[in-house]
Amino acid sequence: MTIPDPQNDPGRNPGAGFSACSKNVFSQHGEDGIIEKILELMPGNNWCAEFGAWDGVHFSNTHNLIKNKGYKSVLIEADRKKFKDLQKNLKGHEAVLINKFVMFEGEDTLDAILSSTGIPADFDFLSIDVDGNDYYIFASLTKHRPKIICVEYNPTIPNEIEYVQPRDFNVKRGASALALVNLAKSKSYELAAATYTNLIFVDRILFPRLGIADNQLANLRDDRDAKVFAFVCYDGTIHLSRPLSLLWHDITVDQSRLQALPAYLRRFSPDYSFAQKILFKLFLLFHNPARVATAIKQQARKLIG
Repeated sequence: MTIPDPQNDPGRNPGAGFSACSKNVFSQHGEDGIIEKILELMPGNNWCAEFGAWDGVHFSNTHNLIKNKGYKSVLIEADRKKFKDLQKNLKGHEAVLINKFVMFEGEDTLDAILSSTGIPADFDFLSIDVDGNDYYIFASLTKHRPKIICVEYNPTIPNEIEYVQPRDFNVKRGASALALVNLAKSKSYELAAATYTNLIFVDRILFPRLGIADNQLANLRDDRDAKVFAFVCYDGTIHLSRPLSLLWHDITVDQSRLQALPAYLRRFSPDYSFAQKILFKLFLLFHNPARVATAIKQQARKLIG
């Protein structure tokens, strides 16, 4: 999916290390250059795999390795139409092409599919990009241990937030960068680089080869464009530090759409007129009847007591 990249400037992220190697040959946000550089520092067997391969070329994180570096590959794409394009585009290359839905468990897990292809268990590079359940596909991988793994994350979520969408193929929300970093650590992988939509992890045993002194997420990912602050004024007006963008729907949400109180009640409550006090109680009765019921009970107890 094509989305704008407000971070496409390595100078914005001086602690990002391999971000300075960003280069697109077929990738979307500089992944080709970063992956190429990291692979130079690794022992290799010249095998790669991509799940969510699409047509094998468009925004591919493996096609540069396949076409220009002679890599053997396993490419998995569930969509039948795109799989036909994949077959055309990979003709002449040493590639195992698979048209399947990868599942979290059972006979069609990523591990099970890879086991049927002859790819080494410690192959060089894996790219996971399925627009939603990337976290769970990564979590399900146990038999194979690629040296480098590239996983898509939701770029609108700030670094401090740990969020994972429901484990459901009908849901497409994505996971936060922090959630994926924590998952990777539990699987003995370390964060090596971050692009606008992808995190790149390296096997912990091989990670020292990269010479990264501090790979905390905050050092490798500039999340300023993901942060929108909300605050409430004395009169109940909700303000945003900047408009909130629904990136994949091309819609901008400004603060006028987020107000909880109607305009006639957006006043400092001690300054309410008698009419506004009545209207506010009616507003609460309609929008929060439980709060009104609790207040009535408390008043009744006082009168009885």
